[in-house]
Amino acid sequence: MGWYYLSFRWWVGLWTGCILLLMVAFDLSALVRYITRFTEESFAALISIIFIKESVWKLVDIKKNKPFNPDPDVIKCFCMQNITGLPKNVTQTLNSSRFDRIHPDFCEDEGGILSPGCKTVPDVFFFSCILFMGTFLIAYGLKILRNGRFFPTQVIG
Repeated sequence: MGWYYLSFRWWVGLWTGCILLLMVAFDLSALVRYITRFTEESFAALISIIFIKESVWKLVDIKKNKPFNPDPDVIKCFCMQNITGLPKNVTQTLNSSRFDRIHPDFCEDEGGILSPGCKTVPDVFFFSCILFMGTFLIAYGLKILRNGRFFPTQVIG
C-alpha cells in the first residue's frame, strides 16, 4: 500500500489513546452491561478451549520428548574406558551379562566414561500429568465455591 510502518503505528496508537481517554472520561465501560450474556459466555468458552488445547498439546509434547523411564536408577548404557583406563574390578563387573544396564554414577565414580548418546532423561511426564489434573481440579473447585453459599453476592444482616 506504500504506507510507512512507523508513522502508521504512531497514528494508530494516537487514535487508540484518544478513544480510550474518551471512554474513561465518560465511563463508557458501564455500557458493557447491555451486552448479552451469550457474547460473554462465548468469549469465555473460546478462551477456555484455547487454554485446554494448549495444555494438552504441551502434555503430548512432553510425552514425546521426555518419555517415561520405568527404572530411573538404571539406564541402558555401557561404561567405556577413558584415557587413563578403567580399574580392573569395574571392567570385570561390566563384562558380566547381568550388568548390561548400569547406573551412570557407578561408571563415573570408578573412572570410566559413559557411552556416546547415553543420557539421563528426567521423568517429568507423570509430574506434568499431576500438575495438569491438579490445576483443572483447583479451577473447577474454585468455580463451584464461587457459586456456592459461602460467597453470596449480597450480605443480609
